[in-house]
Amino acid sequence: MDRRSRMLVLGCRGMLGTTALRHFAARYEMSGRDLPEIDITQPASIEEALRDESPDVVLNCAAYTAVDDCESQPERADSINGVAPGLIAKACDAAGALLVQISTDYVFDGRQQRPYIESDATGPLSVYGRSKLRGEQEVRAVGGAHLIARTAWLYGPGGRNFVETISRLLTTQPALRIVDDQHGSPTSTFELCRQIEALLATSCRGTYHTVCDGTCSWYDFALAIAAARQSETPIAPCSTGAFPRPAPRPASSRLSTEKLQRDTDYRPTHWRAALTEYMEERWRPSS
Repeated sequence: MDRRSRMLVLGCRGMLGTTALRHFAARYEMSGRDLPEIDITQPASIEEALRDESPDVVLNCAAYTAVDDCESQPERADSINGVAPGLIAKACDAAGALLVQISTDYVFDGRQQRPYIESDATGPLSVYGRSKLRGEQEVRAVGGAHLIARTAWLYGPGGRNFVETISRLLTTQPALRIVDDQHGSPTSTFELCRQIEALLATSCRGTYHTVCDGTCSWYDFALAIAAARQSETPIAPCSTGAFPRPAPRPASSRLSTEKLQRDTDYRPTHWRAALTEYMEERWRPSS
């Protein structure tokens, strides 16, 4: 009997890593590493993990994702998000493993009127965006087998995210104000894993945009969350300027998935359907 392909998930206890361990178990023999078992900023630590696990695919979910904190800790952001992916890529290339690197809409400046395609010029506005862009560049520079999956507005079980934050605020605040001048595609970790699975199944390589179908504002997204939670808490729209943050956000995080659809025949789930799926999973009554 042939050996099942093996997948190693780095950052396995994070939001995406947790979903990935479960999702890919049907197709791969799974293993995961996270701090303190692995330090992705240290080549020896990465190489040891690959020797121990002998993966065919390495899915790097490890990242410093506290966008505002990155502004005051640029060296840490660059080390984890920028330099480390290149170290992982080198180890994967030496071991003959495919690297799947997770990237972000923040590599763009958000000023474009149409959805971004993979070949559009990048122009990150924040330390986080610049560090993630460097991570992409370091992976490509190694020249090994890789997939770069750019996603946006990610949420899922086991992590801090917009759905969880709004759900909590709906029960603790008398009213909410949510920005309505930033637009993107809310994407669940469930759907992101399905899209990565489609790319792996068709042996795709290179850079792909991996987000849910459809776009909305954060305000629209909050309204949908409130409806799903059957909350009557008032929600009002406001501008980004009403809530200044250390890290500037792209006004448009709309990413085109035409390349993914063309190369895999996979049709992304609409963001509203993905939200319903997540809500049913997250707040399913216990038996």
